[in-house]
Amino acid sequence: MDYLFLQTLVAQLQSQLQGSLINKVYQPDRDLLILKLWNGRIEQRLLIGVGGIGPRIHLTTESHRNPMRPPRFCQLLRARLRRLVRIEIDPADRIVRLRFVGPEDESYILIAELFGREGNVILIDHHHNVVDSLFRTKVGCERPVVAGQAYISPTIRDGIQFTRSSEFIPPEGDVAQWPNLSLQAEQHFEAVAAALHRKHGVDGHAALRKAVATALKRLNKRLKHIDQQIDQCLNCEEEKQSGDLLLANLHVMKRGMAEVEVLDYYQDPPIMTTLALLPAKTPQENAELYFKRYRKGKRGLDHCQRRLEQTQMEIESLEQISQQLDDHVTSADSDMIREELVESGWYKPATALQRDTRHQKPAKLVNRTQSPNGWEIVWGRNNKTNDYVSKTLLKSRDLWFHAHKIPGCHLIIKSDGAEVPMEDQLFAASLCAAHSRAANDSRVEVMVTEGKHVKRIKGAPLGLVRVETYRVLQVVPTKQ
Repeated sequence: MDYLFLQTLVAQLQSQLQGSLINKVYQPDRDLLILKLWNGRIEQRLLIGVGGIGPRIHLTTESHRNPMRPPRFCQLLRARLRRLVRIEIDPADRIVRLRFVGPEDESYILIAELFGREGNVILIDHHHNVVDSLFRTKVGCERPVVAGQAYISPTIRDGIQFTRSSEFIPPEGDVAQWPNLSLQAEQHFEAVAAALHRKHGVDGHAALRKAVATALKRLNKRLKHIDQQIDQCLNCEEEKQSGDLLLANLHVMKRGMAEVEVLDYYQDPPIMTTLALLPAKTPQENAELYFKRYRKGKRGLDHCQRRLEQTQMEIESLEQISQQLDDHVTSADSDMIREELVESGWYKPATALQRDTRHQKPAKLVNRTQSPNGWEIVWGRNNKTNDYVSKTLLKSRDLWFHAHKIPGCHLIIKSDGAEVPMEDQLFAASLCAAHSRAANDSRVEVMVTEGKHVKRIKGAPLGLVRVETYRVLQVVPTKQ
């Protein structure tokens, strides 16, 4: 934000928020605050950001995650601030002051220093002393921000942008007639975030994406190792055959022999083969050793098969999560994905802010729309909600949709056996394809079946199902 745009935006915020009561304060990330304000008519959310995609202050319509335990500074603001008296900007720099009164009518100023990497949010009292700050500094640094000490205003900075931007700055006149500057700012920073993601893969899901990628790499390595073990276990059948051959030739064997030559009747035609023996054991004990190795290999094969199936299901589940993170999920969906990764052990957050997530109910995250002819369509955008859609909302005669053989959402048309026109089926299939890994493809195959043919897999991660029979529609992905 350049100074002139910020100056104009603050004037608009003053007219919109003056006198508002604080309902709640959230801190979704270490450098981001959300103040929920009630102006007597509507509730509005004021965003203050001092890092990440850039220093900013504006109203926001986006929902942000609410950590289970509020961080230190967030708790302080909840306790000290009650009503917003005024918003003003420093006449010479990008410093926004929000003047509040507290529970006992004491005065506070929340100072947002919008300086990029050096930005900070500081709460000071009526004596102009620091109460606390979003980022604490140490005594002795060039400009200390220390609780209990006087607030020191920053030096006027070089290179402040005073250039008027026609894209942002409204014409002079009545503030009420200006365009929605907060909306323009929000759209601008959304575009900045999207550009950074395209260039560097940096976004709000970066830690989750990294955890999923690491987990998939580990699982694929495990899968390769299991395949090698299965190849070894498959040789156990030869051990059984060798044991059978020894039993058939006990009459030519005796203790002390190191090997015996027998006719291998498992070959076609039969051939003579040599089998190794332990001289210290009897012929019967040597035969039992071969059978023992066979039984061990057989148990190992069964174990490997179970591990193979479980690993393949875990990979499929993580591929689903990877797709969901690419699908621009809401913050609530993101919280549920984070919760699932933590529960499964694939994501171990470094901080409490990353770890603690307020529990979400899948029922509240179901997406809903209507087809052209008015049929209700519902779908999920995370594994837990997909599981809820297919387990609870799906009835035996409803239509169920999923992208064919690729990660995607579970989507249903609530038809209950009624005839659904093909127009509505194609609409639903296009929407389903748009929330799949193939969202950017020109044509996508989508499975369609009745709910009675969709079965949960026992022991499988949430969101994985088995489809007994289906037909396929080819559609162009289209989001609503």
